[in-house]
Amino acid sequence: MVAGYYVYRAENPGGPYKKLNSSPIRETTYRDSPLQAGRTYLYQVTAVDAKGQESAFSNQVRAIVPSP
Repeated sequence: MVAGYYVYRAENPGGPYKKLNSSPIRETTYRDSPLQAGRTYLYQVTAVDAKGQESAFSNQVRAIVPSP
């Protein structure tokens, strides 16, 4: 059973990825900040069970922050 999720962010395709939340979140949406306009960010997520064991990384998702 999934207890929550960890969200990871990188600025380069090869990483390194930084864990954004210190404890698992239950929501399936996540708002990241602060971000810089014109930059591309890459995200991956892991699922965490009640014992704290993390799954493998999800597929990588790319987010491009528009320039003003």
